[in-house]
Amino acid sequence: MTLHPTPEPYGPEPSVVFPLIGERQPGGATELRLRGLVDALPDGLVIAGDDGRIVYANHRLTELSGYAAEELRGQPIELLVPERMRALHEEHRARFLAQPAARPMGVGLGILLRRKDGTEFPADVSLSPLETPGTRVILATVRDVTDRHEVEESLRRNEERFRLITERAEGANEVARAILQNRDHEVLRIMAHRARLMADADLGAVMTPGEPGMLICREFDGDAGVDLRGMAVSESESLAGVAVRTGKPVVSQDLMAETGVSRRLAEATAMGPALFVPVATEERIFGTLVVTRRHGAAAFTGEDLRSVELFAAQSSVALEHWRIRSELQRLAVVEDRERIARELHDGIVQSLFAVGLGLLSVEPLAAEEPVRGRLREAVDSIDRVIADLRRYIFGLKPQAAAMDTLADAVASLTKEFEGRTGIITVLDADPRLDRAARSVSGEVIQVAREALANVARHAAATTCRVSLRYEAPLAVLEIDDDGRGFDTASVSGHGYGLANLRDRAGGLGGTVEVTSQPGQGTTVRLAFPVELVDA
Repeated sequence: MTLHPTPEPYGPEPSVVFPLIGERQPGGATELRLRGLVDALPDGLVIAGDDGRIVYANHRLTELSGYAAEELRGQPIELLVPERMRALHEEHRARFLAQPAARPMGVGLGILLRRKDGTEFPADVSLSPLETPGTRVILATVRDVTDRHEVEESLRRNEERFRLITERAEGANEVARAILQNRDHEVLRIMAHRARLMADADLGAVMTPGEPGMLICREFDGDAGVDLRGMAVSESESLAGVAVRTGKPVVSQDLMAETGVSRRLAEATAMGPALFVPVATEERIFGTLVVTRRHGAAAFTGEDLRSVELFAAQSSVALEHWRIRSELQRLAVVEDRERIARELHDGIVQSLFAVGLGLLSVEPLAAEEPVRGRLREAVDSIDRVIADLRRYIFGLKPQAAAMDTLADAVASLTKEFEGRTGIITVLDADPRLDRAARSVSGEVIQVAREALANVARHAAATTCRVSLRYEAPLAVLEIDDDGRGFDTASVSGHGYGLANLRDRAGGLGGTVEVTSQPGQGTTVRLAFPVELVDA
């Protein structure tokens, strides 16, 4: 990193760093780390002078625009604006320069930016004037909000379709109310119950995909003689699977006359006539709605089938609304986490930059080598803190989870833990969970990180095992060590981080258990529901 002389006693302001990052100057590893941190930001970053010409663009900005950094440098900022909007943008830029101040832009304004290939994308933009010695530059942070717009538009279309159907069909109103009132845990039970009543059946059930090639009974209503929840059947060998594969209803006059899975199910439940109706929209199949009557009862009529088909169609729209709303809520969490990451970068990391620059600026003034050595050690320590903060920022962002599979993320965490603590750590991860647990991978990693931190702080262990496996219908993360253990009865709810772990488990809709005995090590077990379905 090259430091320019400055009369300031503590070195230049952190903002001085940004105009220099785009220049090739001697400076060594520290400057490269600073450049790498800026290039690793989740948002595009572009710096322009008062004349509106670009002086720097980070890696994310080049990805968003399709231009190389060399193509952008020296070009007017309007290069990134659609041609029809450039004159208006020049007016806005002139007004901003007349009264420059940090300001968010784009939220609700429908800002569009132009890529090199002429395509456009919606963006949120924030502007900040940066004063440097002898000049002023404008920093613009750019975020692609295409995903959010698509989800919002999908939600809008689905809400309209959902409204029209629920107005016509009183049979689906209870399902709709459960979804709209956030009684998600009741939705499938209501579907099974209403379908049974609608078809005058003895049993109603909802089956959805589980492990590849398998369907699982998620909920049922009626007296089946056995608990069907969690029961798995082969998609290729069952009538329910035929309904899923073909997207068409299947009618059986008597399950006892069928073969394979259907016959065994009939013998276990004493069921005869049955309807298997797919629950699906044009975009996806959620599963199969099943209604059956006792063996020897009258077969289902065409009217029975039409009623269940209509109810399944109405319920599928409600389920799609549920899915999209959940996705929108997930995106809101994503954006909140990214906001925290940006605030960490713009506040703490910038302050550390300033401290490091200040120390480097006084190093040449130190007459004795021991003093210079201590200063270099201090700068190296700051670099390590910055690197740790960078990893923490990525830990907050779901983009980090998107870069790796869940198994890769757990492997990276265990490798870092073993290298840092010297505790031999073995990993066993089921790759089938990578896609199923993608939306909650951030929380799973945080639980693993906290449990491993407890091992490092308390266990005095020599070995540790981390396993991530599927136990239908649950995913299980288990971390056990051969350390000193402890008496769980003597530890309060806040001891060993239990309260924190339970909060995270609750957020996943799961549970966490800590078992231990003095001298026999400790096991932390997180279990949470997942569905092994294709994205």
